[in-house]
Amino acid sequence: MEKTDPTPLGGRQSRAGVRFAVAIALLATTGAAHAATPDKIKVGGTEAVFPESLAAAKDGSIFVGSSLGVVYRAAPGATQADAWTPMPADADPYKRINGVLVDDKTGTLLVCFSGTTPDGQRPAQVRTFDMKTGAVKGKYEFDGGGSCNDMTVAPEGTVYASDFAGNRIMRLRPGAKSMEAWVMNADFGSLDGIVYAPDGNLYVNGFRSNKLFRVAIASDGSGKVSELQTSAPLKAPDGMRFGENGKLYLAENQGGTATQIDEIVINGNMATVKPIKTGYENGCAVSEVNNTLWVLESKQDLRNATGKDPGGFFVYSVDLSTVK
Repeated sequence: MEKTDPTPLGGRQSRAGVRFAVAIALLATTGAAHAATPDKIKVGGTEAVFPESLAAAKDGSIFVGSSLGVVYRAAPGATQADAWTPMPADADPYKRINGVLVDDKTGTLLVCFSGTTPDGQRPAQVRTFDMKTGAVKGKYEFDGGGSCNDMTVAPEGTVYASDFAGNRIMRLRPGAKSMEAWVMNADFGSLDGIVYAPDGNLYVNGFRSNKLFRVAIASDGSGKVSELQTSAPLKAPDGMRFGENGKLYLAENQGGTATQIDEIVINGNMATVKPIKTGYENGCAVSEVNNTLWVLESKQDLRNATGKDPGGFFVYSVDLSTVK
């Protein structure tokens, strides 16, 4: 096949022309990336999803856990999250997922099945899935029952999970077969959000105690609990995650449309609370990626409300560069 010169008029492209072309390409790429961040993502179709948890991957994929026991996934830039994993046949009969967590390092999605049953015969469990294929990688039950609510992963691979009903922090060491009780404290007051922090400690909150705690991880593996003093009262603190900027983002799920999203800066035992958004309907979870904070509405107050249509369920984006 005859080769042709790709440059105009068969001449060589100038360096200035190359730089101009590269600049235009970069501008186009930047504009496309910005446009790819939607204002909101719809979760599911017409089913009563009542989502409870949220996790954002580094590539921009969004995973949402639901009270149906189904994980929903939105591809990067998509405005729709569709069912990604079916309800496991042997999972919690209440079919409820109370937590999802992305581990980008291992390409794993961790899913927290609540496990709460009237007879107490089915313990809570953490299941792990391959983020590319959706295949189940493992299943780890809570020792002694309990109610799995949220999870976090330490850099060396240890998984920590909150037991809402038992006020325990559960731990799964690398290579272990089940989640063991690690720290128990009645002051937690319905242990909810849990996150591993850049400073090497865990931070947890109590949904009913309205408190925020630090759990220092000692060199021998034990945990020491300290209550933090907040600059403003918290109201039903729920899901929380650290952003890449080192700040803690937290959803105050106080009911109705009054949910407030906070940006929290921790200095010693003082936590300075700064509201950045409000008006979400039972906002229950947050997750940050690429300077975008994603906020999930659960609408849980309408779950058992007779004759009230909850409408659609959504994840909303907040551009953190606009937060002052």
